[in-house]
Amino acid sequence: MVTAFWILLVVAHLGALDVLVFHAWQAKVPFRASSRTEARLHAVRHIAYGLQFLWIAHLQWHGWALLLLLPLYVVDVLAAWTDVWVENDSRAEVGGLQRGEYLLHIILSFLVGGYAMAVAQAATGWWHEPTAILWAAPAVPELARTYMTVMGASAIGLGLWDFMPDHWLAFLALDRKRLGEHVPSPMPLKTPKRIVTEVVLKANAQDVWDRTIDAANHVQWDLRFDEIQYLSQPSADDETRELLYITRIVPGIAIQGTGSYRNTDHLRSSAFRFDSDDPKSLMHNGKGVWTYMPQDDGTLLFRSVYDYDARFGWPGAWFDHLMFRPLLSLATEWSFETLRRWLDEPGFAPASRSDRASFVRFAIPRLLGAALPKLPFARGWVGSGTLEERRELV
Repeated sequence: MVTAFWILLVVAHLGALDVLVFHAWQAKVPFRASSRTEARLHAVRHIAYGLQFLWIAHLQWHGWALLLLLPLYVVDVLAAWTDVWVENDSRAEVGGLQRGEYLLHIILSFLVGGYAMAVAQAATGWWHEPTAILWAAPAVPELARTYMTVMGASAIGLGLWDFMPDHWLAFLALDRKRLGEHVPSPMPLKTPKRIVTEVVLKANAQDVWDRTIDAANHVQWDLRFDEIQYLSQPSADDETRELLYITRIVPGIAIQGTGSYRNTDHLRSSAFRFDSDDPKSLMHNGKGVWTYMPQDDGTLLFRSVYDYDARFGWPGAWFDHLMFRPLLSLATEWSFETLRRWLDEPGFAPASRSDRASFVRFAIPRLLGAALPKLPFARGWVGSGTLEERRELV
């Protein structure tokens, strides 16, 4: 762990340079409302790195105890990826990222890679030891270890301060009104949040209607659901369908929700509502519409716009804004593209795209800023859902 200690110490100083010079002085990230999301991500990373400084300087994790470190590194990686995704928009007011910051990020990437390899090498040996968390410092000078400890505590303190500077005092005072005032909104109040998806299909409205409204057909192409069951038989006039949705997160763990279609205009549009009482579900109280729009060239523009509320207060809203809603938008886009291929390509099997690992390989480049596809391929985004917004994309 000595190698990891010294690499992390170098990373700490370069990270401090990045925060002070590029974040605070040049881009003024902590002080601009348009950079609030980026500032919160930096706060998460300050805390994550502060905890790493502390354990590297003082602890060893043997056997199954190593698994306790996984959430720390997963949170750090997710925050780093999300930071890359949002920072260009966050810095738009100040001309984007500086060249010096790009160079510093490249250097830090190499160093963090070396640090990760050093930690993994040490952890390989620890894994075979009896499970325990040991107070065992690396063989470095006491002064260096003390210095690392101070840096760790400072980083954690800075992260908490960045997150909610007045929140703790309000909490200790048990003043709920002040607490509500001081907890920052996880996103700008005017941030568009509807999930919009569209695709051009070489099919008539009746064929598309049958593939989307019928539960047995719907579940074949929609990655978001593993099962769709009728809670009541569809009425003869096809006006109402009550449904149960089941999504398996991992083997043995599933989320259930209910929904209903309200046919407002046969073969042209279908409004729907959905909700979930499952405590594992982030979403509740959602609604949206599917529209089926014939085009002059004989194709059909199939379009979906929907929205929902996020549970778990502002932490749930923040997580939804940064991670869940963009991923759900991409899952909807992936599903619409599966539907397009099912209708347009003879012999295509929708099940060939049900592998979530393939979806992850598709989603990562998009989350990192890959261009939106062009019609007729499926494309999706989080926005207002207005026609004016669509015209800007065509």
